[in-house]
Amino acid sequence: AVRLVDSLPMASTEALEGKFVVIVGRSTTVGSPLAAAFLSRNATVAIAHSRTANLRSLIAQADIVALAAGSSGMVTPQMISDSTVVLNVGTTFEPVSKELQGDFSYCS
Repeated sequence: AVRLVDSLPMASTEALEGKFVVIVGRSTTVGSPLAAAFLSRNATVAIAHSRTANLRSLIAQADIVALAAGSSGMVTPQMISDSTVVLNVGTTFEPVSKELQGDFSYCS
């Protein structure tokens, strides 16, 4: 997760300082390390999950959304602004379509 943040074009502490980051997914593998990486660069971080009551409004406020819940299509283009950076990390294998799909739905 730290390598992912380091590879972002805006990865410097100065560029991330004060940005509001919403991480959807609370796993110890991806969600928590991503939160720590963004916090270490002085971003403001909110960790959400598939059962977060106000997920849509939380995402609407974000400068950066990192999706790591493993729930295909849980976030749609209508939920984010044009300037929001989306990191689509979470994936799910859909047995019907036999495709690997991300948490972000590009088609909705």
